[in-house]
Amino acid sequence: MTQLTDNYFELYGMPVNFQLDISELASRHRELMSRFHPDKHVQSDGLNKKQVAQMAALLNESYTTLKSPIKRAAYLLSLVGLDDKADSETSNDGAFLMQQLELREKVDQASESEDPFLALDQVRDMAKQTESELYQEFEKNYVAEQYTEARAAWVKLKFFTRLHDQIDRTEQKLEDR
Repeated sequence: MTQLTDNYFELYGMPVNFQLDISELASRHRELMSRFHPDKHVQSDGLNKKQVAQMAALLNESYTTLKSPIKRAAYLLSLVGLDDKADSETSNDGAFLMQQLELREKVDQASESEDPFLALDQVRDMAKQTESELYQEFEKNYVAEQYTEARAAWVKLKFFTRLHDQIDRTEQKLEDR
């Protein structure tokens, strides 16, 4: 039985790094799940069933975390002792905050556009550019062990998660009309 580990990267035999080969992660996840799926251990004793269930739960949680860039970044920060509770935290970068207000305004105005879905796609594309730059900034700072700066980039990235949610909700409302 593979040992439970607190480190998701070790669990999958992956390097502790922001950049991951997601297809390799998925392949290793399938392999591990095939070994630790609870249905394969129905004849096991109670203790072994419990261990298998714990391992399956850990595998699912770790896979979900590692395959998502924003969750992976938060997890990397947690490995160096920085909390990932930035939901109520805001950036003190005035230019960034103005950009966020402008993007949210564009989302709000998209419904009134001649082609609202195109307008939302354009906002999404604008956001992706800045988001990509922030992920690069996160990784550069994390690798350089400048964790406070990496966390500041991650806090900004959380804004984009909320922006994408707002875009998705707006699209859903438009589709429901």
